[in-house]
Amino acid sequence: MLPDSGKTDDRSASLQLTAGRVMNRGWLGWLVIGVFLLAAAFAGYQQMFTTFVNYDDEGYVMMSLLHVVQGHPLYDETYTQYGPAFFQIHATLHRMLDLPVTHDVIRIKALIQWLAVCLLSCATVLRITRSLPLALSSMVAVFCLLERFCVEPGHPQDIAALAVAAILFLSTLFRPIPTHRWMSWNHLLPGLFGITVGIIILTKVNIGALLFFGVMTTLLLAAEQGKVVSFLTPRSLWLGAAIPVLLIAKYWSIQQAVLLPMVTAASIGLSVVMVRKRAMPPMVSS
Repeated sequence: MLPDSGKTDDRSASLQLTAGRVMNRGWLGWLVIGVFLLAAAFAGYQQMFTTFVNYDDEGYVMMSLLHVVQGHPLYDETYTQYGPAFFQIHATLHRMLDLPVTHDVIRIKALIQWLAVCLLSCATVLRITRSLPLALSSMVAVFCLLERFCVEPGHPQDIAALAVAAILFLSTLFRPIPTHRWMSWNHLLPGLFGITVGIIILTKVNIGALLFFGVMTTLLLAAEQGKVVSFLTPRSLWLGAAIPVLLIAKYWSIQQAVLLPMVTAASIGLSVVMVRKRAMPPMVSS
């Protein structure tokens, strides 16, 4: 019996209408995100160029960068306590684009990195939750929390924040189903993680070490559950929950300094419970 051509046409038209609605919603969502990003750019620009502090971390790092751009080698003719990756990346950028090392340029770069972290955070939450309100809320929250960029523009913490946001976003690109293709995101991402972590270790070793620990824990969660992985995963999560508490041990009297690490520790502790109760499918297969 041949299918009714009228019903087939109706079904095809219905599928096209549904696809069109989904596409329109996607464009509308990105349009809203773009409006929020423009608002953040305007507010950030005003804040960036009207905020000044008594101490001069901005000038100190800027002068070190200027010396590197002029060809004075680090640690020999240019003093700094930070690693070489930050200076080499920014010096290369200034040389390629012929940018002067001035307060205006340094603050514009800091603003761009600030907005990039906000956008990456928004995209990460959007991919995880598929909720536009939650994604926009995360953008606003990150924008407010990173107001520190205005106090110390051009500081290596800018690139560190960008690296953390990039790794969080890249983590959402893992495929939940094992793939046996010779090349896929699941094969590329560990390498991208390694490059990003290496840059941060060669910029600020303390942040790099914590970022390395977080990435290794993520890869353990994504790997096939063998004896070694099953042994290391919960212990790595428990250690991750303990690290924030240990780092703030001497700041218990400062409420603002304690709140975020405690929330982080509680979140990781909840992850431990979830991992122990439910086996996660591997994302990377051998």
